[in-house]
Amino acid sequence: MLNAVRFMAAVVVLGVMVPAVSPMLVCSAAAQGSAGYEAPPVMLATEALPPDLVVGPDYRVEDFVYNDGAINKYQVTSTFGRASVQSTALLRLRIGELRGLRRLEQLAATDLYVRARQAAQTGALRDQKRLIVGEPAAGEGPSSGVGTFFGTSASVSGADIAGDVTETAARFDRFKRAFAYAAGFNPYSRFDAVQQNLREFAWNCFAGGVSVEDAFAAIADAPIQPVRVTAFEDAVNRRVRDESPAQLRERNLAMLVAMGVDESVARLLQSQSRYTPIAKTIITEALERMHDVRDRQVFVERGALIEDTAMAQLLQGWAELLAGYHTNIEPARAMLRLGQSPFLLTADGKVVGVFAMDLLVWTPQTARAVDGVTAAVSRLPDVRGRELWFAGSVTPLTRRNLEQRGWKVQEQAAAKLALR
Repeated sequence: MLNAVRFMAAVVVLGVMVPAVSPMLVCSAAAQGSAGYEAPPVMLATEALPPDLVVGPDYRVEDFVYNDGAINKYQVTSTFGRASVQSTALLRLRIGELRGLRRLEQLAATDLYVRARQAAQTGALRDQKRLIVGEPAAGEGPSSGVGTFFGTSASVSGADIAGDVTETAARFDRFKRAFAYAAGFNPYSRFDAVQQNLREFAWNCFAGGVSVEDAFAAIADAPIQPVRVTAFEDAVNRRVRDESPAQLRERNLAMLVAMGVDESVARLLQSQSRYTPIAKTIITEALERMHDVRDRQVFVERGALIEDTAMAQLLQGWAELLAGYHTNIEPARAMLRLGQSPFLLTADGKVVGVFAMDLLVWTPQTARAVDGVTAAVSRLPDVRGRELWFAGSVTPLTRRNLEQRGWKVQEQAAAKLALR
């Protein structure tokens, strides 16, 4: 699970739709201090989230939701324990993963899987499981055993390849990535429950001689199906399924260099351990979608300097939102660095910031960040407009202050900015 952290409002980003600010806030964000600021609110989960996210078959979001000035923090109790979840987008991801785990429960009840598990426990590979499967650090890769993470074939079972442990480990890695794709999981998820169950179920099918296709055909008509994804997400998921982390890294590096990013900067991003392989791939693919946009290195430099895994999740979403604005709203011609944040410069001279805050509150930190960016924009030549797009919401006080500084504000823009 990701640890809770606090972020400055200027740099917290994540693509997520959040309901409008409710009058039922437990501590109203409209309660202003003597200096014209407001305190981050404490909200009821039922007011901060749509009903389908508050409670499900195997989880419940606890009553109170805490906002740090930009991002919401949730406490979630599930069949796998209690955990803090930082941001609505990550909450949606975790809920989707819980749905995937319920699909594995359906698989566990099939005769096919029961036979595969028995075969895995008694077959030729039973003594190699500990060495091959290992216990990886969450999100760092599928195996800490002797897997070498090469090759691309995913349609393979392991019952007939017990001879060489290294080759078996490499084949299991490919099998596990294919299994994760079919189950609807990120194979590098940082959710421990996903990693533990993915290793166990994939190994039993692999060592028990059951292909990925046959395993999921057995639950094709089950009531719980995978979460639907966009074409962009599926394209990335397929690439992660078919290529090892090393292959992804080399492909991503080549793509970044081809779009004009300095190779040393590109390597810095690709070697950043806070990102999972899929996050690095999403960032690279999103930037690649921004055809003919100059200075995309601005984003890569920002992304390479993160210090924790929570910020890595946010940067991934930020890249998707920027690309979504370029492809869905208006083409950009360049990226600009304003403060610590990448902004877009459109063909008609607008400066556009795109952010994914759950709820932006007018705190002293917000005011300092906005004033710094506003001053920087005022020094640019030939600027014909300035806009801020938010996937979530801003408080009325925040909107008023932004508009007074000359910014046009667009809230609840997640659907418009989503890459498809």
